[in-house]
Amino acid sequence: MKLEEKDKKIILIGLVIGFITNIFIEKIMDLIIMIGIIYFTHKYIDKVLYDEMINDKVEYIDRDMYLKKMKRSLILIDIYLGIKIFILIAFRTGSFSSFGIIIISQLILIYARIVERKYIKSVNGVKLERKIRIANNKKLLIVILMFFVGFTYNYYSYIEKTDEYIKSNKYEYKLSYNKNGQRIVYLSGDGFYQQAVETKENSKHFEQYLKDSKILLNVKILEDYSKVAMVFMFVLAFSQIAFTEKDKKNKSYPVIASVFLIGASIFGSIVFNTYYVDLESRVFMNFDENGLDGDNEINNR
Repeated sequence: MKLEEKDKKIILIGLVIGFITNIFIEKIMDLIIMIGIIYFTHKYIDKVLYDEMINDKVEYIDRDMYLKKMKRSLILIDIYLGIKIFILIAFRTGSFSSFGIIIISQLILIYARIVERKYIKSVNGVKLERKIRIANNKKLLIVILMFFVGFTYNYYSYIEKTDEYIKSNKYEYKLSYNKNGQRIVYLSGDGFYQQAVETKENSKHFEQYLKDSKILLNVKILEDYSKVAMVFMFVLAFSQIAFTEKDKKNKSYPVIASVFLIGASIFGSIVFNTYYVDLESRVFMNFDENGLDGDNEINNR
């Protein structure tokens, strides 16, 4: 389906306005993109559902119910992007993530298949298969899953966590006290080391640093895990789509492949999310600007 000339102009004007205003107002481009997705999704999904050329090729069991159920799926996109827009406007954090849209799209595809089986009889004279295929090539699936479970166990077995201490093979957070009873936070990781000391003057900022640095370290540990987990999910999805058993005549796209693609998108959204970048910036700025180093200085490795 081609874009209307009016919509092409809307996209062009939106990109120009977004690019210019983004120089002065941070994340405005993300806001414009998300609003645009809501508008175009509703407009063109409706066109596809009611397209006469498509409907002539489809024999429905109940066309009205099919259209009603499919239009409900758009609510997922509205809710997701609505929440993202609210967070961006209210807290000035986060941004548009294509992985989020992929997750929602995969959920909609799974939902669409269920609806199709219930309300569509045939397409182009070919009857729809009613049986839902869960997985292909189960032996290969089990082998890859075993490697993934092994990696997960191995990764998290090396992580130590208490209320005052977090340590992985790459990052460390530690809350302790000096001889004067002042709280001290040690934070180290990928190329940095900070030692924040609480004083009467910086107690309010220290409390915020304490909370943010602990969250930051947890997020970074999760991010490193998600990088590998995302690859595993893509491999698992590919194994279901590409490597089917030779003795199986039906090589349909299995449901579990969609589940793995959703998993890959979830891990991808963690890896490429700007939340931890905003949080890291806040932690470092708080440390630099509010005298949290006490008598100490940042030591860069």
